[in-house]
Amino acid sequence: MQIGPTNTVTTRTGDLRHAAHPVIQRLPEAAEALEVALTAGITVQEQAAITQGGLRYQSDKGSRVGNPPKPSDQEYNQAVLGVGRESVLPDVYAVFRVHWQGNKFGEIGGAYVQLSLPESSEFHEHGSSLDVHFTCLDTMPKMGDDPKLWPMQWTYEGNFDPLGPGQYAFNGKFEIDAFGGFKSLEHVVVDHSALKGDPPTKMVRHGTEPSSRTRVGTRC
Repeated sequence: MQIGPTNTVTTRTGDLRHAAHPVIQRLPEAAEALEVALTAGITVQEQAAITQGGLRYQSDKGSRVGNPPKPSDQEYNQAVLGVGRESVLPDVYAVFRVHWQGNKFGEIGGAYVQLSLPESSEFHEHGSSLDVHFTCLDTMPKMGDDPKLWPMQWTYEGNFDPLGPGQYAFNGKFEIDAFGGFKSLEHVVVDHSALKGDPPTKMVRHGTEPSSRTRVGTRC
């Protein structure tokens, strides 16, 4: 596809870092005053990429629990990224959701990002293509914040090439916490194609809906 002048839509730019190896993020000493000391910090594991036709995505897995971890009675999920447009040719679209556990002690367990199959279409091998990578960051808490409220931050970056006009590059950042909180921090989309497609922020969207909550032991 021919590359021409860029059409850029930026929410806020920022530094994106890739966790190539497992990293540990430790809590400040103030955490010792909590009912549970989250001494284990944030542990990040990089997972193998998943490919489905023209769609390829990869997500880290992150957790921050004490030793031993306390029980969790809540599971959360939140839409973090939507790509493509339904009922608009080419009719391809994908929704990614972050899933995680949390408890009142500030522990976060089993966080990962996954393609939401009921909300996504099929990407044929020789049609539109989408490649996206979700990374769990090694961040530091803010001075004076309650350690239990220390969020876990993630970045995403990728490319979407629909079968038609448009060639979109994107990246962004979001955060989650142990109490089901979600916040989109950054979202940048650039259309690199010479023949412009739909507006970038309509083709690649960040998550805005409230997180859903499931009590452990009950059905969704």
